[in-house]
Amino acid sequence: FAVQAANAMTVGLLALMASHILQAPQLVGQLFLALLLATAFFVPIWIFLSRRIGKRQTWVTAILVCVAILLCSYLAGPSNTALMYAICIGLGACMTCDAVRPTSMLADIVAQDETEAGRSKAARFLAIKNMASKMAFVAPMGIAFPLLGFAGLDKSSDTGAVDASALSLLVFFF
Repeated sequence: FAVQAANAMTVGLLALMASHILQAPQLVGQLFLALLLATAFFVPIWIFLSRRIGKRQTWVTAILVCVAILLCSYLAGPSNTALMYAICIGLGACMTCDAVRPTSMLADIVAQDETEAGRSKAARFLAIKNMASKMAFVAPMGIAFPLLGFAGLDKSSDTGAVDASALSLLVFFF
């Protein structure tokens, strides 16, 4: 839940980051494209790595890399497009692992549990996982967007009119 919520928050705020921090709203589509292409490109890399060091360690590695990449967001500023592209590519790469590894690990847990219990529980496990996933995509936006709006920042607000503390809050949530 925590990792998916963080990913949802980051992706949900990408347009605001491009508009207000990068001051390049025209790059929103290209930044999303870079993120999405990276998710596709890095699937085989994460699969290879999980075979070498294990699924859990691969996922932990992706989370730690993602944290380092997100910390670089504090360095982003107006017209710093190369850094923002790098952040999007790195996030896309890590989000791929976040999408694939936990589900694969859950399948292993379900298989082991079914072997030990002697009956199928896959539907229950899948239902709980899907419920957590849905909540993970809704919950962070229910927190971030109202607070950013209260701070005076929204998609339509003029970048020059946005208070520095609102921009800091945006980078923090991102």
